[in-house]
Amino acid sequence: AVVENPVTKKLQEIETVIKAKNYTQAETDLKALMRENPQDQSRIYYALGRVASLSAEGVTDEEARNKRLVDAKLFYENVLRTKNEKTDLALISLSYVALGRIHEFFGESEYAVKIYEAAIKLGNMPDGGYTAAVAARERLLKDDQ
Repeated sequence: AVVENPVTKKLQEIETVIKAKNYTQAETDLKALMRENPQDQSRIYYALGRVASLSAEGVTDEEARNKRLVDAKLFYENVLRTKNEKTDLALISLSYVALGRIHEFFGESEYAVKIYEAAIKLGNMPDGGYTAAVAARERLLKDDQ
């Protein structure tokens, strides 16, 4: 018998809310999940980062958009801060790529390259960010020439 992880199940339910673009509800649900399951912080922080990033898309008010991106950046940084030996490397890889994209958006290309390189150092793994990190790094290095 397979034991189902309740956090994974709840994250899948919240994914439905995210796909419906109900970002406020998704964030509320994720924060509640965090309070109930502090042992799964990295996965929940990653989901919170995704919600903040997605909610920034299409926002025309520059200040509001930038605040959401800064929130996303903090959530992704928290993934890296709270990781441990059990944290999925793909999640860490994807967090680096997401951070790189945010820094790139803010015009911090040199720093973004370093972040992409951190993702690349983790190696190529199923569902990770390796391919995206390589492409982004190469594009930024080419743009600098």
